[in-house]
Amino acid sequence: LVDSDGDWGEGLLALAEWQRRRSLDAPIWLSYFGNVRPERYGIRYRGLRSPFSSVRQDPEREAGRDPARLRGWVVISKTHLAGTYFAAEGLSPDYYAAWRRLTPDAVIGGGLLAFDRRATEPAR
Repeated sequence: LVDSDGDWGEGLLALAEWQRRRSLDAPIWLSYFGNVRPERYGIRYRGLRSPFSSVRQDPEREAGRDPARLRGWVVISKTHLAGTYFAAEGLSPDYYAAWRRLTPDAVIGGGLLAFDRRATEPAR
């Protein structure tokens, strides 16, 4: 389920706790569906494309289209993974299609899927 059926963006508190418990040195990559700014909860992140969201998008967000180009923890909301609002911004709903083929390493707060890309070898 996506949008208000399963992803209201309520996972930020759980994400903040998840990030603290892991004592991650580097910020996570984040595509989050919600209106609260993640930094309000102390979440350290680099923003990926996030329609209708308060995420500050990083200039390198285009790297989010290809899993092989990102390193570190990548967290994408189920709503954005499904591409629900991408057409409203003139983007393909398949913007994160490559990520749909991957199995998340964690599900945080019910609506955020976390992918551990720290040790992944670069694509050739």
